[in-house]
Amino acid sequence: MPSSGGKKGAQRTKGNVKPSSSSQAAELLAQTGAGRTGFIGFGSMGSPAYVPASESFDDVDSSLDSDFRMVLRKLSKRDSTTKIKALQEFAALCEEKGEECLKGVLPFWPRIYNKMSIDVDHRVREATQQAMTTLVSRVRRNIAPYLKSVMGSWLLSQCDTYPTVASSATQAFQAAFPPAKQTDAIDYCKTDITEFLVDNLTTQTPATLSEPKTSSLEEMETRYNRVVTSSFLALRKMLLSLPADSPAALTGHMQGLLNDGKFWKHSKSSISSIKSGQYSFCASLCQILPAVAQDYISKLSPLILHNIDSSDPVVCSALWEAVLSLVKYLPESWNHVSWPKAFWPKFRTLLEKGCHGNASVICPNLLPLLSQIPGSLSGEPKKFYMELFTCFRTGLSLESLQQSVSESSALVTALFECCQYTVKELADSQGETINCLLLDQMLPVVESSLVETKSNLYKTPLYGLFAQLTTALERTDSGASLATMCYRNLLQMIEETYPTLANTPHFHTFSSRLLSLVSGQLRPNTVMKAKTDKVKFADDLTVEDLKLDPLEMCGSSQVFVNSVSSYVFTKCFRAEGVEFLSVFSRIFKLYSSKEMVEKLLTISSLEAGTNVYLSFVSGVIIPWVNKEQTSDKEQTSDKEEHVMCLLDVVMVCLSQVEDSQALDIMTQIAKGLTSPVLLCNLITKALEIHDSTPSVTSWLKSSVLTDRIISLGDEICKMSIESSGNQDVLEHGWALITLVLSATINEAPVFDAACIEQTLAVILKTLQKLGTSGTKDRVDKAVTFVAKATKTFFQNLMVCPSLDSVENLMLALFTVYIDTDYPVTDQTRENVHEALDCGLYVIVSQTGAYLRSGGFLEKAADLVHMLISTRTQTLAVLQHVCRCVSSLLTTLRDNLPDASHTDPTIQALVNTLYIPPKGDNYAQIQEYMTIRGLLSLTSLAKRRPTTTLTQLLFTTLFNAVLLTYKGSGDMTLTLTRKTSVTSITSKEQGQDGREITAVAWEKEDLERLLDCLTQSIITRWWAENDKKVHRFPDLTSGLEQLKVKVMSLVTALDSESQRKLLNMAVTRSEETGGIASVSLSTLLNILKTSQSEVSLSDDAVIDRCCTLTPTLLHTLQCSTSYVSDHARLTAAQILNARFITTPADSSTEVDGGVGLLGVLNMTLPHIGTERSEVKDIYRSTLGQIILWKQETEDLMLFTCDLAETNPDKMATNVEVVKFVQLYVTLLPQELGDTDWDFILCSTIAWVQTVVESEHLLASLTPVSVFAIRACQLLGDVVNCIDTRIRTSPTSFPVNLLTEWDEFFSEGVFSILLPLYVRLVAKSLQTTGGGLHDNVISSMGLAISHCPKQHVLGHQLPANLVAEELSPLPDSLQSLLNTFSPMMLCSSASVQVTAFHVLNRVVSELPAYEQVDKDEVEQLQEEDKRNDESSKPPHAVNKVCMEGAAAMDIVLCDAGLEDCLTIAPNTDEYKYTMGYLLSWKLILKLFKSSPSELRARYAVYFKETGIVTHLLVHLYQLMPDTPVTPDTQTSYFKDTPSLLPTARPRSCDIKQLSCDVYRQCLETIPALVRQWWIEQDKRTTSYIDKFTKRHVSPQLCHSEISSVQATDEELDGIEIKARPKIREVIAKYTMSEVSVEVVISLPENYPLGSITVVSDKKVGVTQSQWDRWLLHLNIFLQHQNGSIIEGLKLWKKNIDKRFEGVDDCMICYSVLHGTNFQLPRLQCRTCKKKFHSACLYKWFSTSHNSTCPLCRNLF
Repeated sequence: MPSSGGKKGAQRTKGNVKPSSSSQAAELLAQTGAGRTGFIGFGSMGSPAYVPASESFDDVDSSLDSDFRMVLRKLSKRDSTTKIKALQEFAALCEEKGEECLKGVLPFWPRIYNKMSIDVDHRVREATQQAMTTLVSRVRRNIAPYLKSVMGSWLLSQCDTYPTVASSATQAFQAAFPPAKQTDAIDYCKTDITEFLVDNLTTQTPATLSEPKTSSLEEMETRYNRVVTSSFLALRKMLLSLPADSPAALTGHMQGLLNDGKFWKHSKSSISSIKSGQYSFCASLCQILPAVAQDYISKLSPLILHNIDSSDPVVCSALWEAVLSLVKYLPESWNHVSWPKAFWPKFRTLLEKGCHGNASVICPNLLPLLSQIPGSLSGEPKKFYMELFTCFRTGLSLESLQQSVSESSALVTALFECCQYTVKELADSQGETINCLLLDQMLPVVESSLVETKSNLYKTPLYGLFAQLTTALERTDSGASLATMCYRNLLQMIEETYPTLANTPHFHTFSSRLLSLVSGQLRPNTVMKAKTDKVKFADDLTVEDLKLDPLEMCGSSQVFVNSVSSYVFTKCFRAEGVEFLSVFSRIFKLYSSKEMVEKLLTISSLEAGTNVYLSFVSGVIIPWVNKEQTSDKEQTSDKEEHVMCLLDVVMVCLSQVEDSQALDIMTQIAKGLTSPVLLCNLITKALEIHDSTPSVTSWLKSSVLTDRIISLGDEICKMSIESSGNQDVLEHGWALITLVLSATINEAPVFDAACIEQTLAVILKTLQKLGTSGTKDRVDKAVTFVAKATKTFFQNLMVCPSLDSVENLMLALFTVYIDTDYPVTDQTRENVHEALDCGLYVIVSQTGAYLRSGGFLEKAADLVHMLISTRTQTLAVLQHVCRCVSSLLTTLRDNLPDASHTDPTIQALVNTLYIPPKGDNYAQIQEYMTIRGLLSLTSLAKRRPTTTLTQLLFTTLFNAVLLTYKGSGDMTLTLTRKTSVTSITSKEQGQDGREITAVAWEKEDLERLLDCLTQSIITRWWAENDKKVHRFPDLTSGLEQLKVKVMSLVTALDSESQRKLLNMAVTRSEETGGIASVSLSTLLNILKTSQSEVSLSDDAVIDRCCTLTPTLLHTLQCSTSYVSDHARLTAAQILNARFITTPADSSTEVDGGVGLLGVLNMTLPHIGTERSEVKDIYRSTLGQIILWKQETEDLMLFTCDLAETNPDKMATNVEVVKFVQLYVTLLPQELGDTDWDFILCSTIAWVQTVVESEHLLASLTPVSVFAIRACQLLGDVVNCIDTRIRTSPTSFPVNLLTEWDEFFSEGVFSILLPLYVRLVAKSLQTTGGGLHDNVISSMGLAISHCPKQHVLGHQLPANLVAEELSPLPDSLQSLLNTFSPMMLCSSASVQVTAFHVLNRVVSELPAYEQVDKDEVEQLQEEDKRNDESSKPPHAVNKVCMEGAAAMDIVLCDAGLEDCLTIAPNTDEYKYTMGYLLSWKLILKLFKSSPSELRARYAVYFKETGIVTHLLVHLYQLMPDTPVTPDTQTSYFKDTPSLLPTARPRSCDIKQLSCDVYRQCLETIPALVRQWWIEQDKRTTSYIDKFTKRHVSPQLCHSEISSVQATDEELDGIEIKARPKIREVIAKYTMSEVSVEVVISLPENYPLGSITVVSDKKVGVTQSQWDRWLLHLNIFLQHQNGSIIEGLKLWKKNIDKRFEGVDDCMICYSVLHGTNFQLPRLQCRTCKKKFHSACLYKWFSTSHNSTCPLCRNLF
């Protein structure tokens, strides 16, 4: 409801679901039952009679249910939606409530129904009728007392102009009354109905039917017009529905209606529906009440007959009904119209105009009207009929009429009906008139339909009607000669016209129409249908379209057909027009009487024998066929077409000769045919008639035909393989082969078995040779033919002729289907698949799908093995193979009775398809695992496996898919969607959401699953560590798919099977160790992740600690982390007890020191360090190691060359280093002075050993492992010192830091840094490998912790460029030149290490930009360079530029809103990583520089546009949702770790790009803001939303927090921060001056403008204060720095002002807004000083060199 202050009649606000207060009150009353006040109606419903209004109507109101009361209240609303919902509620209540409740609502329903049934909204009217249906279905007889009140509106609604409303009202009426009672109900209420409807027509107006206050003028007019139309129709319906004697009672009402002038005014209405309704009513009035109509005939006749030419399609039907009703029931009506002036001219115009497009409606009424026209009006018959039919012809000639077949057909039908009527009427007295009509009126119509190109009359029943007309004429005494004359004239026209059309485009059209004419004479009742395409004659109406049941022809028609056939035959036989041959063959197939054949023999100058058909074929057709084939005058296609026409004639004649004669004819013809196209055509035609001609069946099985077919098959095979020959010949050849294989008679093959066998051999030979020959298009078409032929063969095969031939053919088809290298399209492959399915059904029917040795299924499995092992290179190919195998298995399963994927037959085939693993030695993979610390160092026999990574990956993945099928019947292989490893958490969940029930597997299957698990581990480690392998595009996705598949299989097992699988893994690990042990660890992890109840026994692990072997060592190392905490602690205590009792001479034995320490190193990280028992283990173990060192000096490999060192000793040292790493990392505070001395000295000594063994690092695995562990130990020691000891030195020994900084640190990094450079240089010269790369990455981790002073004091060789001028010292420049190129190295580890080294010193570079000069020289130099730019150091800048160029290429196709994923270990990854790292260095350099240098850097950035490129590249790399995949935290919150030992990932680039973007916003906000402003609207919006959502909150918090820190440069400024509202308040105070500014950061900081306002200032003029605010705004908006830096510049500007430094008189600022320089350039005349940048701009824009103030020459 509108508010009290709003407009009273205003609509409720859209979306306001809160009900009005009145409805709330009414509902509350209904629910609580408070009071019994009746419901009061609104004014829009008239008086409140339908609902009681006060307590005095209790008796009436007591019967009305409260729910109905509420619904009736809603029906008073004006809104259509409210009324519709109320009516739906009303209908629902009628279904729910009892009969008594419904009786109570009946008194109120009629008024509502009468109003709703004429509502302006058709939806309301339809809902009203539906509600009426529900109501009357429930109340039945109880509606009777109220029937008269609603019957008028009810009948009106049944005639509603909206169809659904009318049908709903009719449905309600039928629901209320059975069919027998419907007439009685209307008769009972006829008076009330008539009064209601007459009132609508005579009394009601648009204003009275509607509510003018609430309805628009358009709505009122629409309602009124609809009601008037429906009232006319309802009156008609009522009159036609009443019993015969009942309408007389309505005479008075009808007369009253006709006496009212308003009735006649309706005929002048502009509304078509009103006039149509009025004509319909007049028609019914003439039919039912002719006496009443007679009284008003003087008005009715002009009203109807004078409008006969109406072109309104809405009015036509009703008008012509009224016309016929008027002239039939009131013949005197002709006396009340003017024939010559009013009716006849309009009638002629109607015909001449083709009935104004309403011919299909009007024409059926023309003959009845013609029969009712009195002869006294029409005048002289000949003139009348000639004029009438001339008008007909004029209308038929209209192009607009002929475009519609239905319209022209209706007019043609009316024309011939009227003609037949006329002939019948004038037969006795007007013979001359009939002749004129036929020859001058009817025959020209037929001739024009043949000759006129644009005529479409041949599509109408014209020719059949013409034949019917001539037949009717022949049946009269004097009409036979006239019919003969008509046909003679028609034949003469054909003979004169036809030859002139030869070799013209209209020839085929004329031929088609002539054929239709002949067919019309043969079968007059045939109706020609329109053809949509008229490209060539062959596509036109075929003979088969015309073959209907023949009728008896009249004599003249037969003579005409024979004459036409003879004429056409003569033309083609005498070579006057070979194109006539096709027409002759078609006519011959339609009509081939003996008389015609005799006449044709006469034309051919041959005598007829005993059988005229045999004579005709032997003497005419067969010689003609031979002649056509040898003719050189025509093209091959034309000759073949002519021969096919002659073959059609032969097929017709075969049925008229004896069987032996027919066989001789076919044999003779077949021998003479030289083209496969013709032979295929002959066989096709023979198959069509073999049912009716037994001799044809014998011919098809003859040896002569078999030899001919086999010869043709060989020829087709050769043509397909060699891609030679005509394509049409190939198509017909394969079509012939298809016929041979598929033709059956009574489910038996038509052709001989030998013929079928040899045909199959032809197909097999074709398939075997097609794949390696011919173009793709030809091969594809040939395979398509083969597939269709074999599919048809298998579908029609009842008895397999030879299982071997069928299986060989099936194998060839399967090869085409599964081999992606076969050059066919997907559609052709699908056709082959369909043929395979049919063939598999045959094989299953013969063999039961058992694996027969050498059979199809076994050979198919071998083919799959070959494709997977040697040909599969991509996931798409593997997916295709899996899909093909799945289809094969599914087809077999479907063809076996009651089979599933667990059927033994299916399982046996799956076992055959499984590819067993090769017995390769993967020692290199185990080497990678040792380097990574998973296994202890053991002796390995290195031998590269014979299998490639690609083969291993796809073979394993295929096996996993097969195992999945065994468990779930699914062989799905996803290509795009990445599945998370942690997504499978239970046994019931599998790949792609498909349920996998717990499966109990046999031992063989479990062994295969364990093989898949092991091979998946091998492939993953191989791909991650061996850079020499080919990294194909699907490698990463394939590894992920394999990982998920294996996890799904393991989690799908039942508990017993999982336990068996675990026992198998333990057994393998104990037997072989190495990779098998890692497989055990992976299996345990899967079981743990899936929360399986199966786990490793604690006792088994503890028991194995007593005696160690190499395999048990690996087993324990990989399994101790998966037992309980108690078991781990117990095992550690046992191992420790054994270790501390081990003498030094047993330290290198597996069951001694090295083995025990190796297991301890893998167990201790999983035990908490809080317990004293654990600390004791660490302490005692380290004590034993120190004791060994004291007892045996050479046990520890300190400062020595490892060339001659025993590998067992190296293994011992590796384990000692790993233990020291653990101790330093987990319990450094427990180490004492002696411990730290041992650790630091040992670390330095071990690193020195690495340096001395440099020549062995890339060749010997033990040396590499030792180097890796030593470097990792150094990195952990440095990290511990930097992060823990320096932060809390009191917890550690006193002199520890001093000793490290002064002695150990410099000693170790001075030798390690040069070694690292040498190793990297060596790796760039070679391909590298797993050993070398891991050594470099571990050494890089240590180098990345190198302190700044050691980096600056490096001892690297000099690396300088002669042409390069640099202010940097040689040592620093050499460092840059050495490490900067490393940021574009292919190794991500080297890139990160180089970045860390340079990042240590980049903040020192700006200091060298300041040159020591005297003050004058410095001022001159600065003025000269004020407008110059400075670029970053050349070495770093070069990396940036090369990276930018590479990024432009990599990201050229990506948009700003796209996110391109960069795959690791690619050139794209290398350049992207180097590019981003170089920018991190440049941004740090920028931030470390003073403001003047930053300004010059900014100028350089603008000139080169590199910042613009950077920002575009960042947005192309940053994801839309910048969160880490592991922790789901924002990339902008966490700084990238950038560890050299970390494996490169795609997400690292995304996180790094986000970090660089955040750094850009912090460091160069003004440049970023300027770039953002210059973008288009869409890009600007995207950047704004992204920054506002992900970066701005953190930057605002960081900025506001940083300004709270005090600084000596900000003395005199008091700062307050308000982080929640992003505000900073700065108060500047100096002597008597006090000003306060409020700095507000925008929501999208730093893109948006910073707002600076101030209301508090003391001691400053307004103009001066305005300038200061402007300066602060400039500093904050345009300087590339933080808020605190902007405040510093602002304060410096004010301080200089108070120190007496004058403002620049151009910018009115002391400090320049860009380069922050003081005014230094002074005018010699006025002595004012200016900024050099301001003065340069002044000179440039003013185009003169005068002082801005005094205008003197500067």
